[in-house]
Amino acid sequence: TLAHKLRLDAMRTLVVVAVGVLAAAAAAAAKSAPPRTTSRAGFCQRLALGILAVPTAAVAVEEKPDGLRVNDIPAPRAVGNARDGLDIDDALGFKWGGAERCDARVVGCGADGSVTELQALPIPSGVGAVANNAPLLGIDLEIGRESFPLRFQLLDSTPADVAEQLTQLVRGRLRLEGGSATLLKASVLEIRKGRHVVLGQAAAARQAREIKGGLKKLPKEGLPGAPAPGAPGLVSLRRGGLGERLELSFSTVGAEAEARRLAKDGWVVVGRVADGASMSTLARLDITPVQRSLHDGEPLIRTSVENTFVEAK
Repeated sequence: TLAHKLRLDAMRTLVVVAVGVLAAAAAAAAKSAPPRTTSRAGFCQRLALGILAVPTAAVAVEEKPDGLRVNDIPAPRAVGNARDGLDIDDALGFKWGGAERCDARVVGCGADGSVTELQALPIPSGVGAVANNAPLLGIDLEIGRESFPLRFQLLDSTPADVAEQLTQLVRGRLRLEGGSATLLKASVLEIRKGRHVVLGQAAAARQAREIKGGLKKLPKEGLPGAPAPGAPGLVSLRRGGLGERLELSFSTVGAEAEARRLAKDGWVVVGRVADGASMSTLARLDITPVQRSLHDGEPLIRTSVENTFVEAK
């Protein structure tokens, strides 16, 4: 890349200048030194001239990467090159892929850090029953600088008071004992790749003592007729309800073992994603790089809920 070439040129220039100064100093020392020091000055001069050959050889090795050494800066980065060690690009301020970058370890992430394709996930069908008059709950989620939709409906097995509270939250009119709650400016709090993404309002924790008493809870024994969180596109709440951070889980699970972990963690299915565009949003989130480890953590790029709405059916 251009940035890579500029860095190499700068390195060559610095080395050549430094060696030139050393050679000049050695030459000056040779002229001014007494006869008994001539051999030492000559040695320094020969050493300086010998070093002049080093930059070219060093650069030649650097331009032919072998493995993932610190000096290897592939340009462009190949899919799967996650660079687990020191990241020269990041240290110098070159943000690979910018705000739209994806995780280079996964399929669908291009060589320049941009998304080339998203895994096609089917809309959940035959999983739970949605009432005929169930409203469409909508969230517009900004990932980096691009907007993505999340549309879902609640299952008829969801208790009426919980369904009403969640609907009012998405509508932006949820009033509780100590104040109001909204999903606007909420963000993706956690991504567990191949399992689920958790959307929530971290700022709501400041009101926890005031609003916690007004939040409806799901039965500890689960919901009769509710499916297990074992298919992509299912929407879940914790057994304790929305909780302090107003958390919603959107499943990206692809294995039965992961589904069991979600259930063990206390997630109960209350709804399902309504369209293919929303499934693509979940696929996009699943390939987003995270902070804490290779697979689980807060996303590295900015996410924010920019709009919410409820559409009557």
